[in-house]
Amino acid sequence: MWDSTSQESQSGVNMLSDRRQRRRIPFKRPFLLTTNQGEKISQMCVDFSMEGIGFFSIEPRDVGDILRVSLNIGNNGRTHILDALGEVVHRRYADQKFYVGMRFYRDK
Repeated sequence: MWDSTSQESQSGVNMLSDRRQRRRIPFKRPFLLTTNQGEKISQMCVDFSMEGIGFFSIEPRDVGDILRVSLNIGNNGRTHILDALGEVVHRRYADQKFYVGMRFYRDK
């Protein structure tokens, strides 16, 4: 888990220590987010890697929240649904919404 420095400070200075091992790519697609309480919410993906996802949310998601995403990562009209469980590792408020970064859990 990332430490508390993964959130921005009150002054807006980004304190995120980028520990990603894979590059995130811009990836604007809708996906289905399911909360621990079973609530299903349609969201828009902003960026994606095989280790995580970034998205905008009107509702705040707390660091440590466990979420499930279902996202079509297929190309050229193909469907390949990624169904992954992960944890919110950072968030920041911008333009009247939250940017949320989530890291997927690895299968063991």
